[in-house]
Amino acid sequence: MEDIIWMLDQKINDKGIPVDTEALEATQIEIEKELIRLNEVCVSICGLRASQRNAIMDWVKSQGVVIPDLTKQTVKETLAGDLPTDVRKVLKIRQMVGKTSTAKVGRLLNWTCGDGRVRNTLQYYGAYRTGRFAGRGPQIQNFPRGGLSKQSVEDALRMIRDGETYLGIDDLFDTVSSLLRAFIKAPEGRHFVVADLAGIEARVLPWLAEDEETLDIFRNGEDIYKFAAAQIYKKEYEDITKKERFVGKVATLSLGYGGGMLAFTGMAKTYGVIDMDEGFAETIKTQWRRANSKIVRLWRTVEKAAVYAVKHPNQTITTAGGRLKFIHDGDDLKIMLPSSRAMHYPKFSYTYDRYKGNILTHMGSTAAGWGELRTWGAKLCENITQAVARDVLAHSMPEIDKAGFEIVFHVHDEIVAEVDDGDEKLTSDYLVELMTNGHLWTKGLPLDAEGETMKRYRK
Repeated sequence: MEDIIWMLDQKINDKGIPVDTEALEATQIEIEKELIRLNEVCVSICGLRASQRNAIMDWVKSQGVVIPDLTKQTVKETLAGDLPTDVRKVLKIRQMVGKTSTAKVGRLLNWTCGDGRVRNTLQYYGAYRTGRFAGRGPQIQNFPRGGLSKQSVEDALRMIRDGETYLGIDDLFDTVSSLLRAFIKAPEGRHFVVADLAGIEARVLPWLAEDEETLDIFRNGEDIYKFAAAQIYKKEYEDITKKERFVGKVATLSLGYGGGMLAFTGMAKTYGVIDMDEGFAETIKTQWRRANSKIVRLWRTVEKAAVYAVKHPNQTITTAGGRLKFIHDGDDLKIMLPSSRAMHYPKFSYTYDRYKGNILTHMGSTAAGWGELRTWGAKLCENITQAVARDVLAHSMPEIDKAGFEIVFHVHDEIVAEVDDGDEKLTSDYLVELMTNGHLWTKGLPLDAEGETMKRYRK
């Protein structure tokens, strides 16, 4: 199967992603004009260009404002406090010109071929451990969702094309960030058919854990995050509020792989909605683990299987209801996935510490290059779950291609295909059907997807 997926990956990269070159070129012009204007304002205030990071930081300190650095998060947090007017203006300008969206516009243009398509943006097996695809060049997989409506997108693009951003765009760079996906536009006479696997990792994890109660939630069409909230708050499913559902969502996403209080509060902070004390976060962690005991057991089972494999080289250890197999060849650990694809952990070893418990290490990519990494049962479960989710999507792609859908790219658990206008067969419902039919090895895994059609890519 992997050789077929690899060949399809080449076909997708060769096809390329159609982009709105006219809008991109107009946007680049407006970005350059705005950068000139903002730098002029910055110079008028402090005598420095916004790009002069160290000098800007020294100037801010000279104004009586203590700031450790000019990172995105630090600037954001500093702007939330009381500041002298000039300092606020300079930091705001620094925040605006620092948006990566501006660089992405230029990168999209640089990667666009003469026929208006961007090619070779997908990297097969980009994540060496899980096998997930990675992005190259413009990194389309990382384009922000954006908060503009369909009509607002068209209005913003019209103002940019006409050079009239002053009529309704206060922060050009923020607007461009919301427009990045919209620059991907189907050619004349064609449209995109898009489908996204719904909560695939949240389904795969309990499937591996043989947690039929949780899987039944998906089978019955219920909301897993509301259900999690009901368990946490000990309330009826129907009585869960929007805010409580959000807590359930953050708990499900942050605690499923052994995360503790800090993981939970960190994700909650990232979402920017919840402000909670440590005691409440610890309670939620405890409640979630109690309610999801089979997933907690899976963490331990996987870790024990890895340890046993190290102790008994060349023996096969089967776990997760027969869905996972662990084999250590005396050097590397191999985990056979349900799809029969293998994950590899080079130089996988095990030691035991009376205070720290099992210490599992392997070689891998670190910030400093190739080096030793530590792992544990829950972390292995995270890798496995992501790998299985990748296989669910990847194994559906050949059938989707065979059906006539021209896949132009895919983002995580989403497929974007190009279709002729008026084609009554290649619909979003048909794409959803193909993505959720499952495979011989996904028996018992409830799959679902959401599909739609569009001229410009959006999410």
